[in-house]
Amino acid sequence: MVTKTASLATSRAATPQTLTAGNQQDGELRIFRSVWNNGLTETLAIADVISWGYLPKGAVVVGGYMACTAGTAAATANLGDLQLATRYLAATAINAALNTQIGPPVNIGLGLSGGYEVATPNPGQTNDDSEVRSVIAGAGSPATQRIVLVLFYVCNN
Repeated sequence: MVTKTASLATSRAATPQTLTAGNQQDGELRIFRSVWNNGLTETLAIADVISWGYLPKGAVVVGGYMACTAGTAAATANLGDLQLATRYLAATAINAALNTQIGPPVNIGLGLSGGYEVATPNPGQTNDDSEVRSVIAGAGSPATQRIVLVLFYVCNN
């Protein structure tokens, strides 16, 4: 039997040891919580964008959830950024009350260590990957709908 080492074990066993980034080991777990329509007065139309907020450079999302009250039949929302609209969640029905789990984006084929690391915080620019946003499709959303987004991410200390 042969023991194979993954990235963290390889870094630790190297001579001299290789330091790992805080978003891979020993970083801080942080929470991103944002609420849309908390006052229950706003509506959404098809193609409207919800800007949830911004993740810091180096952040790696490790999970989370989107919860909502009932909306309009056929309404959907995705979760991503300006670089990739579905980075964290593909278009998901928000027509009924739900609690949808958000897993980490798996981009192993891109050589990104099994997750996506925010690289270019550049709010308002087309290359920004720090703004977390949803695009509404299928149908609009009534003023009675509330949506809560919670993401857990690790970041360098």
